[in-house]
Amino acid sequence: MRNSQVLKEMPLNLVDYARVLQAQGYRVLTARSAEVAGTGRYLPGNVRDNSFFMDGQPWYNIGLDGTKSNPKVFQNEWEVLKASGVLERRVLDEDKDAVYMAFMAAKDALDDARMKPEELKGVIVASISNPNRYPSMAAKITEMLGARNVNYAVDLAGACAGSCFAVGHAADRIMYNEQGPYLIVGLEHLTKQADYVERDINSNLFSDGAGAMILKPGSDLEKGVQGLATSADPHDNKLNYILHDGRNMCRMAFGKYVFIHASKTMADLAQKAADAAGWHLDDVIFDPHQANLWIIHKAGDVAGVPLEKTLINVHKYGNMSSATWLIALDEARKEGINTNQWVYLRHLNKLKNMNAIGIHPEYRERPPMTLEEMDLVLSGTALKNDQIALDYRDLLKVGTGQQPRLIKVKEGSKVLGDAFGSGLVAGAVPIQF
Repeated sequence: MRNSQVLKEMPLNLVDYARVLQAQGYRVLTARSAEVAGTGRYLPGNVRDNSFFMDGQPWYNIGLDGTKSNPKVFQNEWEVLKASGVLERRVLDEDKDAVYMAFMAAKDALDDARMKPEELKGVIVASISNPNRYPSMAAKITEMLGARNVNYAVDLAGACAGSCFAVGHAADRIMYNEQGPYLIVGLEHLTKQADYVERDINSNLFSDGAGAMILKPGSDLEKGVQGLATSADPHDNKLNYILHDGRNMCRMAFGKYVFIHASKTMADLAQKAADAAGWHLDDVIFDPHQANLWIIHKAGDVAGVPLEKTLINVHKYGNMSSATWLIALDEARKEGINTNQWVYLRHLNKLKNMNAIGIHPEYRERPPMTLEEMDLVLSGTALKNDQIALDYRDLLKVGTGQQPRLIKVKEGSKVLGDAFGSGLVAGAVPIQF
């Protein structure tokens, strides 16, 4: 009778469920939370802007069999931008490898947490960029850090969604196996997997970088990781949507379908993760995988999360797969993300089909547009005689002379990390700070 009564009253939220059990006289096996102790990131210093793709030669959609179609010659940087929403990417030095990026991000997270490597009990790495099949990247990083008390080191190969799984897995280990702290690193060396030789047009998306998080045991069940929502739908030819070909190059031969499934799945998981945590999406900071600007925009739109509450840095760093949402989180915690610089990127969706945008002859001499001037241009009611004209660089410069409007992750923030990857696997993690 007692068991049935508990199950009947069981709420969706695990924290509340634990309290119900305690109130009924049960001994709950864990009263531990998995709290964020620190975050970190590493971005290579080499910047690749859109001019790299303007060499006068065509870029192609490349099929699974290597067939090239739909040649596109980028005439200007604006055309590259409207294809993906990316202005700049980061490229790792040739004398370094992916493990180096992971090591640097891990050190940054340890510094932020004010921890020493020997305090770590576990290391989980989410990546598809291990330069060797084995040893694991987790083992390599453990050795490089000198973390001699680590007793659990493992890699997860979930592509873009891998870091969500890694955070959820580490949280489970902490809460139910009484271990911790855990270091989680999401990293990718995607410029190594982008086909610049055969000139795959999707290569303009990809970038290199690493993000890290440290989870530690805590006593406040309302803080830290509040669950993990997941999905997997590799059926009906969806395994071929995003894959490595025989040359170990990344192919996305079905970009239209990736867009449809990614945006819907991320929106659905955002709602499920929020429900599991007992949150309303109105209250969260949305931290999606930085796949491309259009997927971010559509996923947030379907989920009902405004861009003003969405972490976006894809225009600055490109798509770094499993690293993206961890890097955005670290940036939002430490510096804040300035919405003045990208809030108008949503209007690019309306402008994508424009062949060109006029540049005022005196553009280089005039100051950056104000938000009000940008509104006039993007609404189609710009001043006559070309007194105001839009250059794509305004999308970053707008509002730079004004009071910044920052999204800042701080004490009390509810952050929802959400990612979708190859094989149509996806994960969303609600985290209370």
